[in-house]
Amino acid sequence: MQAYSNPKRASDPHALPDLEIFEVGERGYVDGVESVGPLAGLVWKYEGKQPGYYWWPCFPGCLPDSEPTGPFGTQEEALQNAQEGSQEAEGEPQPKSWAPEFIADSSGVWAGNGLRFAKREDAEAWARGLADRWILVREHRAVPSEEEPNR
Repeated sequence: MQAYSNPKRASDPHALPDLEIFEVGERGYVDGVESVGPLAGLVWKYEGKQPGYYWWPCFPGCLPDSEPTGPFGTQEEALQNAQEGSQEAEGEPQPKSWAPEFIADSSGVWAGNGLRFAKREDAEAWARGLADRWILVREHRAVPSEEEPNR
């Protein structure tokens, strides 16, 4: 599913959707389809990921700009999470900071580390960096926090 990070842009005839939301199934299938050919590498990449809905920044016809964020229980939850950090949202309450969280074992429980970032992008980048260094990190995300930024 293609969507807008800022729903207000959907009515702009010159704007393109900038998010892609997709489902990863039990066997690593993307949107329920076992991919072959050029997409087979993407399916292989998601084997071992927890089933659920994920999102990433991605314009139509382009490769994604980052690793996927998720999993979420529903497509709507993934879309809501993707739109929470919209820099263009006006008049909507914004969190004081963003907290990186991780799943680092088979429990599926998200855990944080006390770091708080002023920008969602910074928290996601920090979480991605940690996931690249630690082999136990299974999933990572950035979540809103009402604590003051400390990074």
